[in-house]
Amino acid sequence: MNIQNRLPFVYSALGNLIFQMFVMYRSVEATINNVWLNDIVNTNKILIMVSNVALLLSLIFVKMGIPIKLIVFTLMSISTGMLIHKISDMKEALLEAVAIFVAMLFAGVVTVKMGYNLNTLGLVLFFALIALIFARILSPGKKKYTKIGMLIFALFVVYDTNQILQRNYAGNFVNASLDYFTDILNLLIFASED
Repeated sequence: MNIQNRLPFVYSALGNLIFQMFVMYRSVEATINNVWLNDIVNTNKILIMVSNVALLLSLIFVKMGIPIKLIVFTLMSISTGMLIHKISDMKEALLEAVAIFVAMLFAGVVTVKMGYNLNTLGLVLFFALIALIFARILSPGKKKYTKIGMLIFALFVVYDTNQILQRNYAGNFVNASLDYFTDILNLLIFASED
C-alpha cells in the first residue's frame, strides 16, 4: 500500500482531531472558570451525558454530509469537555494521552508499511475492553485497571491507524478523526486515574 496517496486524507483527519481536542479542552476550561456554567453542568449531568451519547451515535449511524458531521462532532466535543471538567491535573493527563497517541500513531504507520492488516487485533481489543468493563464493575477500584485500560486504548490507536490507512472512508475524514478522538479521550480518562 502506498501511504503517500493517503496522506491528504490522514492530514484532514488529524487536523480535525486537533481542532476537536482544542474545542474539548476549551470547554473544560470554560466549565471550570465559569461558576454559572459549572452549576448548569453539575445539575444537568445526566442530560448532557445522554445528549453526548446521542451525538456520538448520530455521528456513527446517521448519514449526513461532512459539514453537518463537523458541526455535530464539535457539539459533542463541547459536551464532552463539560462532562470531563473535573479531571484533576487535566494538562498533565492530556499531555500523557497525546504522547501515547503520537507514539502509537507511528507504530500504526509502521504496521501498514510492513504490510500487516490488524483486523484480528480489533476483535481482540474489543473483547479485552468488554472484559475490562466487567472487571471494573465486579471489582471496583480505579487504580487497579489503569495500566490495562491505557494499554488497550494505546493498541486501539495502532489498530485505528492501520485501519485508517487501509480502509476506504470515501473521503469522510470525520469518521476517522472520531475513532482517534475516542481513543485519546479514553487514554485521557485512564491517564487521569494514574
